Amino acid sequence: MGVTARTTGQTTTRNQGTFADSPRVPGAKVLVRKRPRKHRASPVRGLSLLASGTDRLGLWPKLWEQWVCRAFALTLHACVPRLSAFARAEKLSDGTLTVVVTSSAVASELSFVRDLLLETINSELLREVGRLDEKQRRMARPVLRLHHRVGKLAELPDPTEWQERPKPRRRPAPPKVTIETQLAVATASQDMRDEELRLLLLRLVGATTRTS
Repeated sequence: MGVTARTTGQTTTRNQGTFADSPRVPGAKVLVRKRPRKHRASPVRGLSLLASGTDRLGLWPKLWEQWVCRAFALTLHACVPRLSAFARAEKLSDGTLTVVVTSSAVASELSFVRDLLLETINSELLREVGRLDEKQRRMARPVLRLHHRVGKLAELPDPTEWQERPKPRRRPAPPKVTIETQLAVATASQDMRDEELRLLLLRLVGATTRTS
């Protein structure tokens, strides 16, 4: 739909929504048609939300290592839950994930499900890698091998920390306004010269009394 502008002696029709090229009448307003805004934002979550910031700080390799350890803990808990308390991932180096176990018997049991664990872990990591930028995607490495080492688990993160969500903190209820407090406020307000401030203070105490 065109826009018609009348000038002295001629009529000019513009389809661009602007009169920048036509003679301007002193005091007249220039109409500019605004282009519709394109919404291209796409929300992200999980690893892709942290990848860009940690990459700028030089912490991306360490974050990927911890993400792999998290994937191992969740996979082990889903596949062999009785062993999740006796084995924890320690570090990732050249495709080898070092797993600390409490005994050689636990390492022997893990060796029987090694292929299942590797397949499940890499499937989980591949799904997360698909959401990353090209730069972080090239730096991500799959888990090729599992290396078991007998040691202490106290210095490593507890696997339950990867599964449980922190519960929201409940704010303590405000203290109830007692009769003594109301009398003290009423007595103190009698000496206030500002009538409006005195009424507001009394209303505040009354509202607190009704909600408590």
